[in-house]
Amino acid sequence: IFLMCNDSASAHYFNRLFHTTKFRYMPDPVGALPDYQGRDIREELGISRSEKVFLHPGSMYGYKNTLGILRALCLMDEKRADKPVVIFAGQVRDGIREEFNRLYQKASSHGRLFLLQGYLPFERMADLFVTCDYVLIPYSVKGQSSGIVGHAAYYGKPVVAVKGGVIGKMVRQWQLGYLLEDDSETSICRFLDEALDRMPVSTVGNTYAEEHTIQKFYHTVFDD
Repeated sequence: IFLMCNDSASAHYFNRLFHTTKFRYMPDPVGALPDYQGRDIREELGISRSEKVFLHPGSMYGYKNTLGILRALCLMDEKRADKPVVIFAGQVRDGIREEFNRLYQKASSHGRLFLLQGYLPFERMADLFVTCDYVLIPYSVKGQSSGIVGHAAYYGKPVVAVKGGVIGKMVRQWQLGYLLEDDSETSICRFLDEALDRMPVSTVGNTYAEEHTIQKFYHTVFDD
């Protein structure tokens, strides 16, 4: 029985739970489209080279702490000269839409915000990963994993996640970015402030991406 996931912990867990060795780890493959690696779209969006860009990609739900990011922005000094650039890329779900719109308007005076609403093709997502400096995924549910981690690793961009839980363990194990103490807006705001002051932006290694290639996925299926 193959389990496609971001790390081997799930397979080990189920083998212990059911007292078996039938569960096998299958690496969730990451990589770009064969004919498109992505391009920097700062100029297209009117973003200067000196600005720090934070990307929050994917469908936006309550558990993804999208509202927490907006509340964190509202805590930042409105008079700060170097404001963060935050790109929300994906579908805002009905459960948070009303509060999202309210907070988005309020936070707009604390940072430069972009909302790329709806389904985004792979090519556009590749552009956004190339363009950003950080990938914000401070999810509130600790048992939640995410394919976003693999995409960020492939493009060498550090993720910002919450300490503990599945994603937190992945980030720590593979050194994929920064860990917040908790998912509160205070912790997110503190990181944003520190990131704006931190030069240069740290990049991540390519070990995770090398261990989660399409080729390794293929060999796991057909060689085992």
